[in-house]
Amino acid sequence: MPKERRAQSAIEFITTYSMVLLIITIAIAVLFLFISLPKSILPTECNFYNTFGCYDAIYGLNYTSGNVPVSTGTALLVVANFEQPGIINTSSFSAFINSVESTSGYCAPKVALQGQKIYCIAYFKGQTLTPGRLYSGTFSIYGNYCAVAPSKISTAYCPKANATSSYSYGGVVRTQGVDKVIGGIYAVPINITFNNFNFFDWLFVTFIEPGYQVPISFNPNNTSYSLHEAPNLGNIRFYYKNQELYDWCQNCNDSMTGNAIFWVKVPQGTFPFGCLFGGCPSTIHMLMYFTPLGTTFTGVHSGLAPELTTPYGLYDNGQAVFNYYTNFAGTSLPYSWVDMLGKNYSINNGLYFTGSGVALIEKLNNYPIDVYNITSASITMTNPGKGGLLFGVNGSAPRRHGPFDNHYCNGPYNNTWINVGLTANDLCYGETFSVVSGDSLAVDAGTSTTVGTSVPTSGTYTVGLANGFSNAYYFYNDTLQVKQSLPSVIFGYFGIESDNSQFKVNWVRSTSMLNGGERPNITFGPIVKEPGP
Repeated sequence: MPKERRAQSAIEFITTYSMVLLIITIAIAVLFLFISLPKSILPTECNFYNTFGCYDAIYGLNYTSGNVPVSTGTALLVVANFEQPGIINTSSFSAFINSVESTSGYCAPKVALQGQKIYCIAYFKGQTLTPGRLYSGTFSIYGNYCAVAPSKISTAYCPKANATSSYSYGGVVRTQGVDKVIGGIYAVPINITFNNFNFFDWLFVTFIEPGYQVPISFNPNNTSYSLHEAPNLGNIRFYYKNQELYDWCQNCNDSMTGNAIFWVKVPQGTFPFGCLFGGCPSTIHMLMYFTPLGTTFTGVHSGLAPELTTPYGLYDNGQAVFNYYTNFAGTSLPYSWVDMLGKNYSINNGLYFTGSGVALIEKLNNYPIDVYNITSASITMTNPGKGGLLFGVNGSAPRRHGPFDNHYCNGPYNNTWINVGLTANDLCYGETFSVVSGDSLAVDAGTSTTVGTSVPTSGTYTVGLANGFSNAYYFYNDTLQVKQSLPSVIFGYFGIESDNSQFKVNWVRSTSMLNGGERPNITFGPIVKEPGP
């Protein structure tokens, strides 16, 4: 072989393996750097060996009966996600932190279904905590697992665990100590009663509507609750027959005023059979849990109105709660909303009307405006003027002069019925409210009906419209203000308009209603503490 070719081969050999050695050296250096990093900057880690997934872990302070943090007690909170297709009935929870065994512990809710989170607390009496210090250890959930077919989970029975039948589900944790108060787990029984529940109501909420949204409202300064509430109420959860429900808080933040308002979605088929014709009472029971103070909204089952967080919509789960929902996130119109008139608006994490002229956008299809839905919008007013929510109908109600001649609906601004044509595609619009300085809200349905609530010149308020059989219902701040007779028309389109007013629309939603616009009667039982110290 010529010397030149041998030299070239040698150079290629050295070059190739030099690159391999360089890559290995870099990999070893990165590994050494990772291993030698201070443990204090590593993220919290918690893992189960089987059955459960670990959602979060917090090691913080215990508290006395006055909810005052003390230096002689600590607590480990583990938020576990039950992953098996069955039911778990837990009996106790224990842990070792830095080789110290907990003195007591428990999980709540005790019974969990697949995909449901449970909150487990282990207490360490007499232990002190250094915020920022890294703590590690092990933990165990004790319970009875009952494997059932997924279709039978909602009605299956799982007996309580005991010394002979309980299983142990272990895991490991590494987390920084925090000066948060972990607290305990408390529950409030809630009764939801409809006094005029009939067969038609039962039929719609059992087979037609995807669920029924119940507004749960209470004063967060209630002394029985305040000791157990996170500042933004993010530790509140709702359960029905051991099943976690979807909820969305309309008024929950650190600086809230007035009552908190949670919209809780009750699953389809929950309400018992009603009377055949005449109304009769129908009641269901649920539990409102105050989970440990270290927990907050998840954006999955527990959500929050988009305008209450930064970034916008951080925990917003409205699409899982309402029959229709949009928060106008991003910078473009949501799907199937169209620009009908004018350009004096913008989308930027909310719908903004500039007040400099006419603008109208409309939701064209797949919108559940029917006899069992309420349409609402949250509006923050900055400059009052003419504008508001609009509804449109197909020409479907015959005039008195004959069953097949022109159709009609109420026209914008003029409080009179107008002809709209003969085909199903002929539309007209009607104001559900006018925002005019010094005026009152009104429903335009043939004859103007003045609502007793005055229009605020600024601030955020919620307005809505529903129609049921031959009546239109007007809601203001989620309270029925007026019911007015209408011809037999079903609203099919929804829009938002500004003539010269300046305001922001935070969200639009559709919620289920019962015939007659009845809202349920909500009663709260006494708060009870889950077993624990």
